[in-house]
Amino acid sequence: MTVYSHSRLNTYQNCPLKFKFQYITKPEIEKKDSVEAFMGSRCHESLEKLYKLLLNSRLLTKKELLDDYKQRWDEKWHDDIYIVRKDLNQQNYFDQGQKSLSEYYDHYHPFDRDKTISIEQKVMVDLNGDGKYRLQGFIDRLSEEGEGHYKIHDYKTERKFKEQKDFVSDRQLALYQIGISEMYADVKSVELIWHYLIFDKEARSIRTPEQLTQLKQETIALIQEVEQAVAEDNLPYKESLLCDWCEYFSICPAKKHFHITEALEPEKFDLDDGVQLVNRYDDVKNAIKELGLEKALLEEKLLGYCKQLSIEVVRGSDKQVKVKFEPAYKFKYSLTGNPEEEERLIQFLKERGIYDKFVALNYSKLNSQMKKKELSDEIKSLLKEHLVLIAGAPRFNLSKIKKSEF
Repeated sequence: MTVYSHSRLNTYQNCPLKFKFQYITKPEIEKKDSVEAFMGSRCHESLEKLYKLLLNSRLLTKKELLDDYKQRWDEKWHDDIYIVRKDLNQQNYFDQGQKSLSEYYDHYHPFDRDKTISIEQKVMVDLNGDGKYRLQGFIDRLSEEGEGHYKIHDYKTERKFKEQKDFVSDRQLALYQIGISEMYADVKSVELIWHYLIFDKEARSIRTPEQLTQLKQETIALIQEVEQAVAEDNLPYKESLLCDWCEYFSICPAKKHFHITEALEPEKFDLDDGVQLVNRYDDVKNAIKELGLEKALLEEKLLGYCKQLSIEVVRGSDKQVKVKFEPAYKFKYSLTGNPEEEERLIQFLKERGIYDKFVALNYSKLNSQMKKKELSDEIKSLLKEHLVLIAGAPRFNLSKIKKSEF
């Protein structure tokens, strides 16, 4: 039986195909770390050390914390770490992490606002009580401020600070709250806290029992959706800004050609078959668009010419254009904006058993039925009380002139 995690479910929501690669097919690819993930891991490790030593009454100085961060960075940096943003380099990211830790240290020193209970605390959540839908996760830091008043801390190195509504609806820490409530008997309250290290800001949220119950139901429904998608092998790619950081970029059907062409020398790029096909397709599409504009202009001129001579057929060398106007109806309520008029029309159609023909009051269906003989003259006559006859758009029919017409 699969044990889910917020990360697993989040991967599915962000891109079902990545979910398939990561958890099902597991293709052999060259694993690479993004510099953002690398920096985040080093910051987490240094904060973990800070709080673990605090549990043993040992407080690191700021210098010791920053030295620890630098040592971890230097020891674990490798050439396969990739940097997507071309305007930044390794040193920029190192400095950002160091600045974040320095500001965090100044903000919370001497770290006595609460009592740390555990670091990287594993939690298990049984969503429906029978073990069928289980979820696990790890809390960055669990603390207590007063007996039974717990706080779940999560450390972020993201470069975008979300809105409060995003924290109120966040799934991850709220699920951890459910797990903590099952683990500890003295839980009186739980506060969820996100620390955005780059901004030296935090966000907080408190969930009600009703919200947690709803979250369980929503998470079960999401798991069921995932399992159905897996069973049906319905796991398509979903493009987003996250694609540039995806480790499966080189094999994704939406990004593989980008990967191939990015490796080409500049002089070979334009010679790639795919590049040439797309460029030619773009040229043709633009040509069609230009012809469409020219066609519309010619039709406007033809219409003016017909009105000028009071004619409906214009001849050319061997072809002719017939210009016809067909009547069309508009609903009165659409012109007056009166909802009561709309309701009377709907009731009229229902009473005569023909409402299904005009569900959503479809203009084209109505026009078609009014022209045909499928509706009785009585109904047509009564329907006209709800309609306004307007001049329809002109139709242009190009045909070859028959020899007898010369």
